Amino acid sequence: MYKVNILPLELHRNINVDVKKLIKIMTVFIITAILLAAYGTFIISFYSTGKEIAEAEKELVRLQDIVKKVEEIRKQRQNNELSVQNFKDLIDNRKTWSYMLEELNSSLPADIWLESIDLSFVSPQTPNFLTVEGYSRTVPSVGILVNSLGRMPYFNKIVLSEIRKDERHAALKFKITATIR
Repeated sequence: MYKVNILPLELHRNINVDVKKLIKIMTVFIITAILLAAYGTFIISFYSTGKEIAEAEKELVRLQDIVKKVEEIRKQRQNNELSVQNFKDLIDNRKTWSYMLEELNSSLPADIWLESIDLSFVSPQTPNFLTVEGYSRTVPSVGILVNSLGRMPYFNKIVLSEIRKDERHAALKFKITATIR
């Protein structure tokens, strides 16, 4: 289709397009649009990051409680492991007294009866001091008992610390002390 302008020349519209000016305007417009889009993206990203930070802080508070519980459990576990190790050490270092008592019983002379056997602690770890108290009809029987204790592999330094006549039982009361190996 053709356009025909029948107006006089002075009334004609002169459409001259200045390409350089148009390029400058378009460049400014595009740069402004890009800057506005970037600013909008930044604002959206800023608010989004703020929400993520708030959620992360809530999660951190929740996790701190869990971490405290885990630390308490870890400490309790370490204490339990230490207790278990102490019990294992006690079990490994324990002494069974039944063999010693059976051997003591078999080495008693016929006219001796025991009143008490006491294990005491001189050092803090294991019982290491034995006191035997009893009665005998004769002094040689007490000597035989002291000699028998000296031959047992359980004792060192057997000492007859006391011997006296007891009228109530019509016998000799004695006290023997020994160090346990």
